[in-house]
Amino acid sequence: RIEEKVYKILVSVDNFRDERKGLSRSFLALSLYDDVGELVRRCKLFDHPHNTRSSPQYVIFGKQDRIVANAKMGYTYKLEYMIGSSPKYVQVEGLICKIIPSIDS
Repeated sequence: RIEEKVYKILVSVDNFRDERKGLSRSFLALSLYDDVGELVRRCKLFDHPHNTRSSPQYVIFGKQDRIVANAKMGYTYKLEYMIGSSPKYVQVEGLICKIIPSIDS
């Protein structure tokens, strides 16, 4: 639950794999929900090709990004994984999300 004005969000992952090929692969997302649980914004984070081991990946969202600009007190961020069609497995290692509050609340 957001209790302070958000300045930045940093999300990183060491490894994300989905054994599925094609257009309906799985992916990780950062979603923002309002105070009654309605989706406000969803950003796709990581989508790596079939069976590859990647170097650490990261995403930084700032006040110019809608996922930060639309955040209000009482809203909630959720890290979500979206499953593609019939994957046998989805592997996530080293997932970190840091929400940095604004110092000029």
